[in-house]
Amino acid sequence: MRKTIIYSVLILIVSFLLAQIIPTHRPETEPRPVNSDFITVVSPSQKTGSLIRAACYDCHSNETIYPWYSKVAPVSWWIIGHVREGREDLDFSHWTSYNSEKKLKLLKKCAGELKKGKMPLAGYPMMHKPARLSAGERDSLQLWFTQMAEHESGVFQK
Repeated sequence: MRKTIIYSVLILIVSFLLAQIIPTHRPETEPRPVNSDFITVVSPSQKTGSLIRAACYDCHSNETIYPWYSKVAPVSWWIIGHVREGREDLDFSHWTSYNSEKKLKLLKKCAGELKKGKMPLAGYPMMHKPARLSAGERDSLQLWFTQMAEHESGVFQK
């Protein structure tokens, strides 16, 4: 029994160490293209822009700030997957590359995800204090995205 436990622990340690040498290709960060960034183009209030940047930009822009633990497997795999998926769904750094119909869809989706409490992802605010939205901040952002969608809808219908 004791040998089984020792072997099991050794296997776990070796597996963990081997996992560290598996190359990971995380989405790179790059300077925000000023003329296509959501906050620059849309010009929300400073408070709203700060909330969006704190709660959304790590996964939904090219401005990801990778924490130290994002270099440790298997957590790195999980984080890299979320960032890739987040940018595929919505990349605020390339807002102007979306057509009006896509922008409208994304604004509505942002409002809906906030309303349902699905964004930011449940574990994210636990490790990123600035992304911890109060109920009031969440409601404020949800309302703001709804109003932006209504505005975009008006622009789209013209």
